[in-house]
Amino acid sequence: MAVPATRDDAPSTGASILRELFEVVVLAVILYFGISFAVQTVHVEGLSMFATLDNNDYLIANKVDYKLHPPSRGDIVILRPPTLSTTDYIKRVIALPGERLLIHDGIVYIDGHKLDEPYLPEAWTVNTEWGGPSGQVMPPNDYFVMGDNRNRSQDSRTFGPIGRDRIDGRAWFRIWPLNHFGNIYDEHPSLERSLCVLQPCIRRPGARTRGAKVDDQAGLLFACEGRVVAFEVLPQLAVLFEPPPDASREDEELRASPAQPFQLVD
Repeated sequence: MAVPATRDDAPSTGASILRELFEVVVLAVILYFGISFAVQTVHVEGLSMFATLDNNDYLIANKVDYKLHPPSRGDIVILRPPTLSTTDYIKRVIALPGERLLIHDGIVYIDGHKLDEPYLPEAWTVNTEWGGPSGQVMPPNDYFVMGDNRNRSQDSRTFGPIGRDRIDGRAWFRIWPLNHFGNIYDEHPSLERSLCVLQPCIRRPGARTRGAKVDDQAGLLFACEGRVVAFEVLPQLAVLFEPPPDASREDEELRASPAQPFQLVD
């Protein structure tokens, strides 16, 4: 048999409802700040990451990943460029701390290995050189980033490597447009196994550079798979090719052998 509620039950019922409402509000606040700390929504503006990302795409970025481990090559990251802290950029990580990076003729070399980049949408023709003839080593905690659309991207080629403290998160997946919802990492960069070489070299009399004869020139040669990529004239290296004053003819021939800094005639 049901017992009608008495007047004494009414206050306890009201207090219970208020307590439950308070708990729901507290939980909602905790969830809101927890989610805000862990992820963020990213609106892509522009075409610097085309065709991986398009203008007006919306992404979810993970802000916790890089508190647990460093960025990896190929990661698409949200960053604040050194020259502009009020605007976020979205780029791809290309070179990691301690790696020697050379960009020549629109090709990226990491520690002498060519980087294969299948996600590039078109021939790379703008700003195709970086690092000089021998490349540059990334400082500790610095990363070299570029947009996939190299001809239309402001990136580390312009403002230099960026510190890890300026990387705010890793792009996780796309949420808009719905017909492209999901994974944004279909293609990844990879290092080829063939090794490029950097070593002292000398151009002998009669060699031609762009059709003009040159005298002996000592310098650094950068070559990949037998193809000359770059040559920088460094006269101070000439001492490597000079035989001692009392050297015999055999000694001179030995110094020019393949085991020694070699000759280039192109």
